[in-house]
Amino acid sequence: MHYKIKLIGTTRVPHKPWLALGMDGNFHFSGIDYARKFDKLGQANEWLNYLKGCGKKVFMTWHDGKSWGEVNRDVLADMNPTFFDPFK
Repeated sequence: MHYKIKLIGTTRVPHKPWLALGMDGNFHFSGIDYARKFDKLGQANEWLNYLKGCGKKVFMTWHDGKSWGEVNRDVLADMNPTFFDPFK
């Protein structure tokens, strides 16, 4: 199982909505083929909180083979997020 982060559009789903991490260390959004796969829920949650802090409207999905769904937001809220700076 792994986790991905998806961008929400204001009126429709963006053309490239999935979080991707570039070789330069910066993040951008791309198609699902280039989406970052997080194997740990905690690390994905840190990125989710960081992106929300940057003003992005995002949510997290879980993927297990051909099945997938949205990660329960109550579980994420109970994880006590810490400050995370991915560019440090």
